[in-house]
Amino acid sequence: MFVLRITSRAEVAGSRSKQQGLAENRLATLRLLILRYDRILTGMDRAAHWDAAFAGGDEQRSWYQGRPSESLRAIERVVPDRDAAILDVGGGSSGLSGALLAAGYRDLTVLDVSKTALSLAQSRLGKSADRITWITADLLAWRPPRRYFVWHDRAVLHFFVDADDRRDYVQTLHEALAPRGYAIIASFAPTGPEQCSGLPVHRSSPRDILELFGSEFSTVESSVEIHTTPSNMGPSSF
Repeated sequence: MFVLRITSRAEVAGSRSKQQGLAENRLATLRLLILRYDRILTGMDRAAHWDAAFAGGDEQRSWYQGRPSESLRAIERVVPDRDAAILDVGGGSSGLSGALLAAGYRDLTVLDVSKTALSLAQSRLGKSADRITWITADLLAWRPPRRYFVWHDRAVLHFFVDADDRRDYVQTLHEALAPRGYAIIASFAPTGPEQCSGLPVHRSSPRDILELFGSEFSTVESSVEIHTTPSNMGPSSF
């Protein structure tokens, strides 16, 4: 778990090598290159992938978390004001929005690319779901209609392995976050898994994330969270 504060308002603005003339009786050196095809998902691909992932429910999925204790603790630490605007990007079916409602927070928005995931969260909350703003959108294509005091991301950033996608993520973050607001990021640590839900991930240290976000951010807190999967596949480091 990594908590950052924005310290000022962000203004978003082969050719082949020449042959060296080997003699006929010399051995040629061959280089064996093994490549892995890490497919980058587009927005439509992402929606289809995650709708399928959540179609059978989420309680046995590797990312499932019964109670979002660390996220709730981090938010309560940096924003005691219950009227502060909080955005949970990639919130999916997470119970965080319900936990925040129970803690007295009133201005909550959950964004996710998967309509199926959001429907799970809404069904669990019942009528209380009407007190939350739900947005089905691809984060990289979404343009924030307002500013938020807290940007919370548990396990979204690490799915953007392409450098351009990561830059787009940061641009959206800068557009969405209010001056002197907070970004709370939970991303796979350097010792974490290399894949999740069949997709490659980009593992990061706190320094990596701080460098990605830019000089307008400063570190408030950094901690390690060990997540144990429901199927006991082993712990994952955030």
